[in-house]
Amino acid sequence: MGISYGRSIARGVLAYARIERRWQVFVEELNVLDLQRGNLPDGVIVHGSKTNAVELLAHYHIPAVNVSGMQPLSDVPSVLPYDEKIGRLGAEHFLERGFRHFGFWGIFGHGYSTRRQQGFTAAIEEAGYPCAVWQGSSTVIEADRQADRAARIDWIRNAPRPIGIMACNDGRARSVYTSAMEAGLRVPDEVAILGVDNDELHCETAGLSLSSIDICLETIGFVAAEMLEARMNGEPAATRPTLVAPKAVVVRQSTDVLAVPDTEVAAALRFIRESATRGIGVDDVANATALSRRMLERRFRQVVGRTLHDEIRRVQLDKVCMLLNSTDMDLRRIALACGLRSASYLSAVFHSGMRITPSAYRRQFRAS
Repeated sequence: MGISYGRSIARGVLAYARIERRWQVFVEELNVLDLQRGNLPDGVIVHGSKTNAVELLAHYHIPAVNVSGMQPLSDVPSVLPYDEKIGRLGAEHFLERGFRHFGFWGIFGHGYSTRRQQGFTAAIEEAGYPCAVWQGSSTVIEADRQADRAARIDWIRNAPRPIGIMACNDGRARSVYTSAMEAGLRVPDEVAILGVDNDELHCETAGLSLSSIDICLETIGFVAAEMLEARMNGEPAATRPTLVAPKAVVVRQSTDVLAVPDTEVAAALRFIRESATRGIGVDDVANATALSRRMLERRFRQVVGRTLHDEIRRVQLDKVCMLLNSTDMDLRRIALACGLRSASYLSAVFHSGMRITPSAYRRQFRAS
């Protein structure tokens, strides 16, 4: 769990503080010496596992709420991601895409990783498939890191393919991607990768954008702040963790694939994914395979459940949505970037497919 995780939770705490108005919020390291010197806060939201600091909070009767899922903190109420559901959501994502080989990459000794693995493997096994598990270390010793790296590459090179691999968080998902690249494998065609946390820094800078599960970190921060307010008002602590369910899978390039046995259909899907935003047509897709247009269209519909034209449009609209959400580009520039010939044509295609105008979609996304 990294800096982005804590900052996302802090934004939820600040959202609560803006409503409460009486709070002063400090985002800083819990300093044991400060506590010993009498610099006591009214309450603390704990993200970490420094046992001595937590014991001092109890000693000074300072109300606290824990938001870290790495290790349980005794006598401290917790607000946590619903890790088992996160794992199950990841399994459903791969099963819906037709995968038959599955893996989970975790971190040894981290509680949240174990719980996500349990949810993932349970759902995969209930569907009738085995799941391979890789438990890496979080060591900072260079020799151990190099040995771990070599073992990861060997593991992924020898895994059955195509394989869907869920990682316990986005940092570990980047490790899966790097290992796949070093093993000479294609992502997502041979190795599809799904992370957790939806940390955009990790997900958008890997060389290929990584799909991830949005686990509502700001909601966790808000709920933790509500709980802390209740504790500071003398209400008893909850005996069981409050669990916040994940929101959804944010689909990016690393899982934007169907695991299909038909090699020509797979080639068509790959060509569309790589070229749709260059303004290609159905004939271009057929020319990228060894089939006639008519034969390809028939087999594509049988396997994918959509027409070639619909799949081209789907990929184009996915990029339109991404640019509307993440940039201030005008519609003309977005149209050119997505293989659509004009702003007016983009608007017509977008409204037909999404039942909303591009401008309204952008406003709606930013309002949320």
